Amino acid sequence: MPSNLPKEKFKIATKHLKTYKTTLWYLFWKGKNFIDGDTLYFNLWLININENKYPVTFNYKTKINVTAHSAKSSKYVLGSIYDYQGNIVNCPEVNTKGLSRIETFLNNNDLNDKGFYNLLKGSSNYPLIDYKHEELKNVLFYKKKIIVKEKETNIIVPSQLINDFFFFSFSTKLNNLIISGSIIECVNYIGRKNINGIETGIISQNRLEIGKKETLYYGRYFFTDNDAGLEAINQLRKEHLFQFKKGEKKVYFSSKIPFDFDINFNLIGQYIDSSNFLANRIVGIDSNNLSFFNIDNLIISVLNDTRSAKNYDNNMSVKSKNLTINKFTKIEENNDYRNSDQTSEIYPIIEEQPKDYSFYHTPKNEVVPKESNKNKYILKQIIGGKEYTGGSVNILGDTKEPGVTKTNIELCLYDLIQWNNFIIKTLIEICDEKGYNGHFIKLSSVKEEICYTQYKRKINLDVLSATPYGSKFFFKFILFKINFNQKNYYYFDKGAGTHSCFFSDIYHSDIESSRLTNFIRKMIVNENLRWSKARKYDKFKPDGIIIYQPIEHKENNLKIRLLKRLDFNS
Repeated sequence: MPSNLPKEKFKIATKHLKTYKTTLWYLFWKGKNFIDGDTLYFNLWLININENKYPVTFNYKTKINVTAHSAKSSKYVLGSIYDYQGNIVNCPEVNTKGLSRIETFLNNNDLNDKGFYNLLKGSSNYPLIDYKHEELKNVLFYKKKIIVKEKETNIIVPSQLINDFFFFSFSTKLNNLIISGSIIECVNYIGRKNINGIETGIISQNRLEIGKKETLYYGRYFFTDNDAGLEAINQLRKEHLFQFKKGEKKVYFSSKIPFDFDINFNLIGQYIDSSNFLANRIVGIDSNNLSFFNIDNLIISVLNDTRSAKNYDNNMSVKSKNLTINKFTKIEENNDYRNSDQTSEIYPIIEEQPKDYSFYHTPKNEVVPKESNKNKYILKQIIGGKEYTGGSVNILGDTKEPGVTKTNIELCLYDLIQWNNFIIKTLIEICDEKGYNGHFIKLSSVKEEICYTQYKRKINLDVLSATPYGSKFFFKFILFKINFNQKNYYYFDKGAGTHSCFFSDIYHSDIESSRLTNFIRKMIVNENLRWSKARKYDKFKPDGIIIYQPIEHKENNLKIRLLKRLDFNS
């Protein structure tokens, strides 16, 4: 169900206006995304109207914009009507009176990136946003000319509707993971193979970060013909981050239809003039009997499942038949930690009744623990008969095993999570045994310090930091501060690569948030995390930071080697 407008932001937007109980607001556009702190937002553009009915006539001139979280994009439906307090009173749905319902076939050849502003400008009625705001610049949209009631009509579908329907309509939590880029640490492609006559795909699930149903909803796009779904989700999760890195202040999420054949779209909207129809919402799709996904069975390999292989092989696994996506109404409890999804809103993708074809259902699926005998067997089958060893140690590089390089990232995640758990356990043991004060540091707009005694491994990995804005890549890492003898030492470990490292302020003082963030950003962007080189040439002494001898990534005697660094530097 579509949301009310964000109340505080709505009050700010209307505080200079005379508002009456008869005032209604029409959502005519959803703007570009921008970063504030460490969160993505966008503007909802509204114009006042005098009647709660469709089609809307645009005789009034007052426009406002209300800021909302980008992760909640699909909760605000283009064409919705709100009252003077920002509460929703009407929205485009299947049976909404006054709106037009049109079906048309679209594919990615119909995608345009120029001309949207002129299309609206050519309409005498539809409201425009002043071009200085650049909200209507570089708009991605689909356009198809068809005959409707014996008249030539342009069907216009903003790409926002594509994103909301295909990718952003499961939960705000999943949306956040996608747009932040951190989805790559939660669910990834491993491979596919015909096993015993059944076309089988396998994906990974980081159970501490994402639930089963969210994993299925996102992971099914890895299994489309010609990798159309994979291209679409990769574009969606990273293109806007590249644009921000290049200096753009506001950008649209960039993606496309995740299938490479004609899709019949069922659209709700209204005519903005006699020859142009603007879609407000996608309410259903059809594939003309083509299969959306090219597997019959999907196996979710859980990266951090605590069940033993013995328990798994005694039928402790979770199996499921086809799940109807439109009926996801509550948080999964039999597969995920009960507190893992509590902040996640879950809502339907579509308004119409699900039809009996594959887009509205996930494939048949099965969850298997990482250490189970069955999982080891399937992994061995999919990677071509070789024993599974975890792939490359470099999370930003190609995996070395043949047949598993599809996402350029995947199998090393097994090693990554195991290493993070191991290093966190080791740091906690050091603080316990030596009586040191230890804090995990999370960097965002502020520096959050979490005492190691409060860390609960079985709940989550929330003590990890994410790369600062402006870094080359997105990944999470451990940043840990140890204090003893009135001296502060910082430990950085990204769980992949060959070395981790201690560093400190030149006077062993506490390093404030902005300085710490700048140092880590420079190490990533300028030094590519080459600690030895940065230490050898004292590259950060002008910044008042000392880098100590890096520590090789080996589990053997790690605690002893960490303690030696601390003892040597004290």
